[in-house]
Amino acid sequence: MFYAAGYNVTNMAKERERAARLSGEKWRWLETLDIETLVDVGANTGQFARGFLQQRPGSLVYSFEPLEDCFHEFQREMAGVPGFTAFNVALGDSEGEVDFYRSKFSPSSSLLPMGAAHKELFPFTSEITSEKVTLGTLDAFFGSITIRGGLLIKIDVQGAEARVLSGGRRLLDRADAVVAEVGYLALYDGQATIGAISGALAEHGLTFMGFVDQYVRPGDSLPVYGDVLFVRPASLSPNPPISPSKLG
Repeated sequence: MFYAAGYNVTNMAKERERAARLSGEKWRWLETLDIETLVDVGANTGQFARGFLQQRPGSLVYSFEPLEDCFHEFQREMAGVPGFTAFNVALGDSEGEVDFYRSKFSPSSSLLPMGAAHKELFPFTSEITSEKVTLGTLDAFFGSITIRGGLLIKIDVQGAEARVLSGGRRLLDRADAVVAEVGYLALYDGQATIGAISGALAEHGLTFMGFVDQYVRPGDSLPVYGDVLFVRPASLSPNPPISPSKLG
């Protein structure tokens, strides 16, 4: 996930860390769904995992990150946290070793080539190098994941969401919710559309619920990308009571 507040590496990194704290009001549905297990696909340096554990302490967390330096950084930061497991691997629809497009701003790195729109919006991310990473599928790790309570799968893979979904069918059948960062503009070459992602998740009984967050282009406020929530309807408990102070 990358954020549009200030077009430089330092400001974007700070904004990413801030946004990953998971505002209590926006993420109260984690309690409604009794989420106690997180599968964090595209963990970067563990920003989302740390924010999640602030909301749901004591939960099980399984993080996947292909960039070795980012992987080791969040492993150090999460050392000693019970229930935390990390895998130094990219996830997709096959297994092996692949070329990975690494951006100077690591959260913008991807299995897919960066598109012209991304480079124009975020020019400081456009310096790209290639490195070999291990590629696997979510389902290959199915036996390594213990599910306790509700299961949330968070996917932040810069356009390669459809590949992750294709390789994770068994785990998707167990998911209570999925949060995927989805680009509306063509930010990466060959990225999946929101319609394709919604259709793929619908095959596993997961329904589009709305946007946890959405980010717009400065100047004209055109939506660029968003964090989209999909939920298994059977996992939803009855509506919590609404206090009088929340009524319009």
